[in-house]
Amino acid sequence: MEKTHTGARGRPARLSRTDIVEIAKRILKKKGGDALSMRRVAEELGSSPMSIYRHVESMDHLIVLALDELAKEIPKPDLPEDPQDRVLVLWLALYDCLAANPWALDVLAKEMSIGPTILWFVDRIIKSFVDCGLSYEGTSQAYNMVWKFTVGSLMVDQGQTYAEERFDGTPIARQFMISHMGDHPNLKALMSAAPDADHRGRDRYVENLKILLDGIINSK
Repeated sequence: MEKTHTGARGRPARLSRTDIVEIAKRILKKKGGDALSMRRVAEELGSSPMSIYRHVESMDHLIVLALDELAKEIPKPDLPEDPQDRVLVLWLALYDCLAANPWALDVLAKEMSIGPTILWFVDRIIKSFVDCGLSYEGTSQAYNMVWKFTVGSLMVDQGQTYAEERFDGTPIARQFMISHMGDHPNLKALMSAAPDADHRGRDRYVENLKILLDGIINSK
């Protein structure tokens, strides 16, 4: 692993791409994507923005490098023989990574920045969809649907959790629905049948993903 080296007294430490990416990940983890800038990375390293550009081409390049380092931490799962089960296992590995690293979710929700390491998962997801009987065109659509479902599920879960913490209990939106559901019989029936329904979390994601995959694969 490349290390920084301290120069003569009074001179800044020699930079490496490894150091720059590590600082970028730290900023992203603490503050999110909007907080990351070349200037901020340079300040953290006691250097100048121009010196950062000697090691990374642009902000987009730096984000890709940070995401690629994160992708290296994802364990490669044992893949089942059944292709539909394979799809589920592969997506669940990505879900777990994003759930544990909200900064990556924040970045990827805004733009599809991926590095080479994650392509191992992408390639095997594609192969699994094709083995399920989908064409490559159908696989492209299926991948896009599951990607949006996964990112959306995590973002909504985070939003609901934040709302509960903010209002110390039932969010204001749910309070509003409860107080007005008498005017909407179908809403009232649903909320009466499942008054404490909670669609968050890993187990519910797996349940819903199975339903989504059944629909995608059986509609081919």
